[in-house]
Order: sequence, then structure tokens, then C-alpha cells
Amino acid sequence: MSWENPNISIVERPGEKMKKELNSQIAELLRSGTQLENIVELLDAKDFFEFIGQSKNQSPVAHFDVDGFIKKRTEENRKFSLPEKYEKIDEIILPPDEGEMKFGSGAGFKEKDIIPRSTMLMEILTELNLKYFIIEGINDSGMMRRLSYLSFCIPAINKMVLVNDEEGNATFVVHDVQQEKIREYIKKTKEELSGMSHDKVSSLNYSDKNKDGHEQRWKERIRDILTDVIDKHDESVEIEKKYEKAPDGWLTINGLSNKTGVSIKILDNFLRKYKESNPDEFKIYRHSTKNIPWEHISPELVDIIQRLLNERVDVAPEGWKTASSLSTKSENNIVNASDNTIRVSAAKYKIEHPEWFKIYRDKIGREREHYSPELIEKLVEEFNVLENPPEGWLNAGQLSKSLGITYRSVYEYIEEYKLSNPEYFHVYKDEAGIAREHYSSELVKIINEARAIPGGWLNNFMLTKEVGVSEGKVKKFAENYKTSNPGWFKIFKDINGIERPYYSPELVVILKVELLKPLGDAPSGWVTKSSVKKNFKIDDSTVKKNIEPYRIDHPEWFHVYKDEVGVSREFYSPELIMTMKEDRENEIAPDGWMIANSLSKSTGIYFQTLQKYAEKYRDTNPEWFRKYRHESGMYLEYYSPELIEAIRRYAENNN
Repeated sequence: MSWENPNISIVERPGEKMKKELNSQIAELLRSGTQLENIVELLDAKDFFEFIGQSKNQSPVAHFDVDGFIKKRTEENRKFSLPEKYEKIDEIILPPDEGEMKFGSGAGFKEKDIIPRSTMLMEILTELNLKYFIIEGINDSGMMRRLSYLSFCIPAINKMVLVNDEEGNATFVVHDVQQEKIREYIKKTKEELSGMSHDKVSSLNYSDKNKDGHEQRWKERIRDILTDVIDKHDESVEIEKKYEKAPDGWLTINGLSNKTGVSIKILDNFLRKYKESNPDEFKIYRHSTKNIPWEHISPELVDIIQRLLNERVDVAPEGWKTASSLSTKSENNIVNASDNTIRVSAAKYKIEHPEWFKIYRDKIGREREHYSPELIEKLVEEFNVLENPPEGWLNAGQLSKSLGITYRSVYEYIEEYKLSNPEYFHVYKDEAGIAREHYSSELVKIINEARAIPGGWLNNFMLTKEVGVSEGKVKKFAENYKTSNPGWFKIFKDINGIERPYYSPELVVILKVELLKPLGDAPSGWVTKSSVKKNFKIDDSTVKKNIEPYRIDHPEWFHVYKDEVGVSREFYSPELIMTMKEDRENEIAPDGWMIANSLSKSTGIYFQTLQKYAEKYRDTNPEWFRKYRHESGMYLEYYSPELIEAIRRYAENNN
């Protein structure tokens, strides 16, 4: 959400020093142009942020409950101190390489979880009494990551931390960076930062978020990097007591990189495939030179990785190129088009000429699809004779601007017409002479009409006014139905031209019933989600997986009551908890079922070969493959006794 001129209400009552300091910091940031939304995100305080409706002709007031926020943070013993400055720039921080771009509309990509790394970093800097300022960039619609990296600049120690709250993005700490060099570093790619020496850049991948204590481990590692406590004698002694030296053959990812001559990023992609199914092949030992805890890889997995690397495809022959190296993204581009547009145009030749498409290693060792010289000649010819678009045809950027919607919304609207109406799509030159996909005036009209708000659909603020509760609460209740009934949620433009999520008439009725229930204290045995997470030692996504299937058939198992401090929260009934417990007990694999890693060790069949054998039966005998809860707490795929026997026979007959 954003507002051009928001009315902002900040609670300030005389009293504790902490409240006054926080209000003062917020006011200073707001005066400098920082949006309240950014401050709330940084503080991980969305539960204390809401719109308060006013009279019919007045805009709603954005309200941040400072009292409630401070009370909760004090109870949690979490410290916070806002940045001295929060700057937004029109640049991509750590621009993506080819592997981080979406193909086509991006439909089908699973949205990643959010991990509040920026909030955790803010808390660390507060504990260390270090002042800092933040730079936030922009994102391109073609990028796989939805959130921009944030640059935390810490002048007192000449360090900069590049952090992203979206799962799957590494954190980078740049050492000894002067203020005038900040822009140079944020323009680098992840690959470039990862390739720099450790005295200049430290990179940190987030530990397994399904394991207890993952946040604390990440914070401790960042704190160590920022304060250089790893060089202090007392810390070294403590680490030597706590962590063993790695046995012979166990290597860090850096050691494996030195051994194989392959970049850390490529190795990380290999290792990720094994971590979920083979957790025992990764252990924490003391680093041989840095004297710090560090993840090591087993000798067995080192051998597997080396064999896989030796089996990789060759370097591309002369004249074969990737879409990225042909496009305007490259300094020596041959085709005047974006790499994504090139891929779309190249795809139409694939059925008739599959030999024009091959996988080779690029110049930094990544496996990428390459195009033959014959295909490149076709593409050059095609794009060099491009015409200007006919009247009324728009590209994605123009359509986004014209309709006032995001790139993602544009792609969501057009996707369903790609197969049914190919005549609506054509590649023409844009204003800069670059080839881009354009959409016909008919399709533009269809999208415009599709965005009209049907009767009975309400957005968050409209429903808030009707039921008299906060927008945050309405949104929280609505989210419970998003998985089971995605058709109840659509994006429309409101009367002010702002794009907002709307709820269907069916969902509106349900939400009114739920939200207008009188609240009381929870009956004995009813528990909140936080209690479920603590008692079962699981995360939010696992709670949702275990509980959501019962919401439709057993709505009586869900109710909103006041918690111990009087805050409205959803509670779960004893029947639901008992059912969940029984379900989880049944999730343990029956006798005779095994994961691929264990079967590989017991049979001596090479892990990759074993998986290939198993895949031959997946279509004909899908019941032989099931996911169960492993002793590590993760859900892994298990093979049935029948499949195990089939694999053994297959191996015997083919060896």
C-alpha cells in the first residue's frame, strides 16, 4: 500500500522514554520522505498498523499503535533503533544474472516465504549501538525475486550489509567500504560478490528455516562478521571447546570450490539438491583456518559432486550463444531485443529444428540453453526487419502505465489468451527501437473491461467500515480462505485508481459472520497458532498444511477469542489438535519404506543411478512414492517395499 499524501496518526502519550524516542525517530524519517509503510516493515510491526476510517469525504488515517508495539517488544526483550536515513533509488540493487530471470509471464512460479532478515539485522545493529542508514532499490518485473535488496550502510565500521527478506537470497557483508564506493558494490551481481575474496566480501546463506533456532544462528553469524569477534582469543577458545575439527575428507564449500575449480554459486546449486534428502551429509565443524563454526560436506558427497561435475556438458562451440549474450543486456549484443523476447521468438523454431537448441556451459561454468549459428541468423533477420506497432498496440510497459497496474498484473491478465488468441500478440519495435512483445487493441480493451468491479465485491477498507474492525484483522481472516478458494480474491482498481485486492460476495458474507462474533475468553483446551508451533516444534507453513484442510468441513473447530492480554486471536479446538496429532503420528513412514539416501547406502547403488531406476516406475505405480516425516522433522519422499525390490532387481539385471 502507498499513499501520495497520507494522513498519519502516531500515538504519543507522556511517559516512558522509549516511546518518545521511537516517535521522534519516526517523525524525523517521515519528514525526510520515508513512508510509514517502510518503517513498519523494518520493525516487523504489521500487526500494529491499520487504517482508521473517517467521514465519507475524508481519506482514512494510517495509524501505528506505538504503545502496543513497544509493550510487545518489551515482553519479547527485542531491541530496536531506526535508521538515520531511508533512501529509495531508481536502480536494481544486485542486478540479476540470467539464472534469476523468469521466462514468459512467470506463471507457475511458487512465491517464496518471507524471512524478516532486515528486522533481525536492525536488532543486531541496535544491540551493538551502531548507527546506520538504508538504501532500497527497485525490482524489474522479469526478476524471480519480488523484493528489492536493502543496503544497510554502517559508517562507523565502514561496512555494508546487503540483505533480502525473501527466502533463497544470500546476505552479503562488504568490508572496508567507503561511502563513495557504496554505489559501485550495489551495482554488482551476486556472482561477482561471491567471487570476491573473503577479506572484501562475506556471504551468508540462511540456515534451514525448518530447524529450531535458525534465526538465532543467522543473527550470531552476522554479529560475528560485523564485530570481527572471530579474531578475539576468548571467542577462539570457546569455539575450540564447542566444535570439533573436521575429520579427513570433510570439506567446506570453499574447499570444494578450490578442489574442483568450480565457483561457489554453481556448487551451492548442486548441494541444494542433496540437502533436503541427505541431511546427514552436512555437518558443522570448526573451520581449519578461520576457527569458526562452518558447514562441511562429507567425503561421500564430495565424490558424488566431483563425478557429476565431470559428467557435465561441454563448453559451447564457436558461434553458439545464449539469449542473454545476444540481447541488449550484453555489451556486444547482436539482436536488438531483450533476452526474454528473444526466447519467445526462438521457441517457435524448436519443433521443426530441435538441433538448433543445445545445453552447454557458458563462460563462467553455468549450464544454459545455447542457440546455433543457423538460429541466430534467423533471429537477426527477424528482428532487423521489425516494424513499428499498429495504432492501439501496446507493450507491457505501456500497458502497465496506461492502466495503472503492475507488470505482474499485466502478465496475469494476458496469460489466458496466449493459446486461444495468438493473433493478439506480436513483436514490434518499441519507442527506443528495441524489439518487444506487443498486445493488440482488442486485448487491451478486454483487459480494461475485465478490471471493472463486479457487484458485491468489496476491498479491505470497504469491509472494514461495515464491520468496524481494523484492516489488518480483516486481511488476516480473509487469508484463511485463500488456499481453499482462490477465486474469492481478485485485483481491481478502486475509485481513486489504486489497485487493491477485492473479496467476492461469498467471502464477504463469511467474513462478516466471523468478524462480528462477540469475543470472550477461550474455553479450556483451545490454543493459538503460536502454542501449536511451540508444542509441535513446527513452523507456520507446517501448521497451515496440517490445519487448513479441516476449516471447510469443521468450521466449529475455529473461533476468535481474546488472548491473555486481551488481543483478538484465532484459537483451535481440542478436537482439531487431537486430529492433528493423530495425523502427524500417521505421517511416519511404515516399516520397510526408505528414503533414497538410505537405500543408496544399503545397496551400494550410486545415488543418481538409483533415482533414475525409481523414476521408471513413477507413472505406472505412483502409490510406490509417498512423503513421510523424517526423523529430522522434514517431509521427505520415501520408496515403498515393492519399489525397493524392483530397484534391486533392476540393478542386478543391469550390472
